[in-house]
Amino acid sequence: MFNTRSQRRLSFVLPHLNQAATRARNIYDTRYPDGFDWQISEGLRDQARQNELVSIGASKTTDSRHITGHAIDVAMFDKNGTYIKTVTEDDYCRIAECMKAAAKEYAIAIVWGAVWDRDIRDLRPPFMAEIEAYKKRREDAGKKAFIDGVHFELSKREYP
Repeated sequence: MFNTRSQRRLSFVLPHLNQAATRARNIYDTRYPDGFDWQISEGLRDQARQNELVSIGASKTTDSRHITGHAIDVAMFDKNGTYIKTVTEDDYCRIAECMKAAAKEYAIAIVWGAVWDRDIRDLRPPFMAEIEAYKKRREDAGKKAFIDGVHFELSKREYP
């Protein structure tokens, strides 16, 4: 279950995102009972916080979906509640798989920050292959891929 801090952060994002994240967490706890604990590290942000994140390279835009309550970031913790800084993309793939299941169950269009150009409901396991395919599409377009595996947002197409 999400802790009180995460529940509070979710209370400030749009209801569909809150619903999907909460369901994804329940799915994760069932599928991976011995897995990492994950919580909501960021939800709604003000412009000052967004500017700060851009200045340190943690975000690429000052026009983030966090500012409007359309996005969340997650963080992983060990069983003692200690933040785990060195998790792999594959660890975040587990969360993404659960987010996909929740998005499909509730028909909510969500974009994952590791594969920005696809609805999470359209991604197929293994998710690491989806990330590599995304990187290749960006490279083929002459652009650099920004992989943000902690980030989930409501699709701009369905949630402008």
